[in-house]
Amino acid sequence: MPGDDARDEVENSHQNEELSVYLESVLEQMQNRFQEMSDTVVKRFDEIGNRLDDLEKSMSDLMEASGVEQANVESIDKDD
Repeated sequence: MPGDDARDEVENSHQNEELSVYLESVLEQMQNRFQEMSDTVVKRFDEIGNRLDDLEKSMSDLMEASGVEQANVESIDKDD
């Protein structure tokens, strides 16, 4: 029947629109989650960098307090 084809076309168009809205929503959620994860990773790398800086400073302070000369440390670094 001619009316059935038009009704099916409208129904398909409505389903396609709903699917598009759903997919946009899912993609937006994925993008937001990816951004959150990315921010978390960057933050953790920054924290690790800060910890390494603190460790390096502590080691330097300990070496200085124990009388180890910087020249000895530099020669060790060159050997690596």
